[in-house]
Amino acid sequence: MARIRHAIGIDISKKTLDLALFLDGEFSESFKIDNTPESILQFEKHIKTFDCKVSNTIFCAEDTGVYGTFLKRFATKRKWRISFESALKIRWSIGIAKGKNDKADAKRIADYAVKNLKNLKYYIPQRPVIEELKYYNNAAKRLAKVKKELQASKKCYREFEVADISNAYIATMSTIEKDIVKIEVLITSLIENDQRLAELQAIVCSVPGVGKRLFREIIIATNEFKDFDCPRKFASYCAIAPFRDTSGTSISRRSRTSKIGDPQMKSLLHMGAISCLRNKQSHIYRYYVRRKAEKYTGYRLMNALRNKMVHAIFACVRNMQQYQSTGNPLN
Repeated sequence: MARIRHAIGIDISKKTLDLALFLDGEFSESFKIDNTPESILQFEKHIKTFDCKVSNTIFCAEDTGVYGTFLKRFATKRKWRISFESALKIRWSIGIAKGKNDKADAKRIADYAVKNLKNLKYYIPQRPVIEELKYYNNAAKRLAKVKKELQASKKCYREFEVADISNAYIATMSTIEKDIVKIEVLITSLIENDQRLAELQAIVCSVPGVGKRLFREIIIATNEFKDFDCPRKFASYCAIAPFRDTSGTSISRRSRTSKIGDPQMKSLLHMGAISCLRNKQSHIYRYYVRRKAEKYTGYRLMNALRNKMVHAIFACVRNMQQYQSTGNPLN
């Protein structure tokens, strides 16, 4: 594999892409193109005049979700070495920065790629079925959120006897409920018709406290457990992994979790752990009793239960077998 000489930072927006070209580690030129496959192809042809080839160039962009769809597909097809990094990670890495615009952001992303070349993780495309699952799952969550907001407003208008608006909300909520049901049917069909997903669902959902909704979120976040190879890393992603906070002899605080993570995943794991406590035969409940006897209380206790669930899920997937209470390696 050819040595990386050049770097291109890409700031993605809905309609345009801002790009910054670094030749041999030094900024050379900025570009602005349409966010379309045709424009990306023309850009690729143009940079070849700078001796920028796929073999000696690293591309780096912020992961902006659906806005990066065309870029991801093109990069996969043309075999670019491209990394989609967290916007927060890039922002914290550049230190103090004044001002913000798309052109400057592209330069900062390229500079980040140059400085962190050895640590960049190249983009590996998800299977089409996972991409489709992600879109359906996000749509279902958005509809559920809108329904919840309408439910609260409907109650308010009903209390103040504004019947017309309350009835309009009821009709809209009914339509939303039907749409959610349709999407859930599509999601179920998608999973059941894919051998890998169907097998993983049977294994992951066999762990006490794990339902189909949590399973979907885990599969999407871990890319079918390809992007996370150990439970500790996933726990850190969910902001449930405790870290020490010490410095010299003056600072020594109790281990605590970071606020940076996936709050929805954390919430789903919390609800799953709570449901396990209703079953006094589950390994989570036995673990709960043991930790409580060790003076674990409050948030620290619940966080320990969430971590226990994550370790059980990863153990089952690693062995590709369903959870068994008797003889479970985590008991």
